[in-house]
Amino acid sequence: MQAYARFGRSSDQIPEARAFVRATLSRWGEISVVDDALLVTSELFTNAVMHGSGRIDVYVTLDPEALRIAVVDDGRRIPDRWPRREAMPTLGGRGLRIVDTVASTWGNNFDPAGRTRVWAEMPRE
Repeated sequence: MQAYARFGRSSDQIPEARAFVRATLSRWGEISVVDDALLVTSELFTNAVMHGSGRIDVYVTLDPEALRIAVVDDGRRIPDRWPRREAMPTLGGRGLRIVDTVASTWGNNFDPAGRTRVWAEMPRE
């Protein structure tokens, strides 16, 4: 199963993206992974707002083994896998580390249209 929604690139859209993911998982009866999925959505969406460009698409994909959240923006920049610890400001800079802790795996690439795509998977319980 897959669901998709498009959002403006603005921090006030983060609650809307979270609501979309929550409603999708509720509709599919996948309540055990909701908290982790919402945290991952917040972090990936925030990164797209801060470092991307253009519109932001959120994809929620459910297969027998895992739930995948993917955030795609019009930027052409792949994020650093591990931002340097000494480069971290007091606030912010921890989003991908949080995703790495919550997700069983995550990564980034470009979609077929050349847009930046960052995704995370969480195992189904």
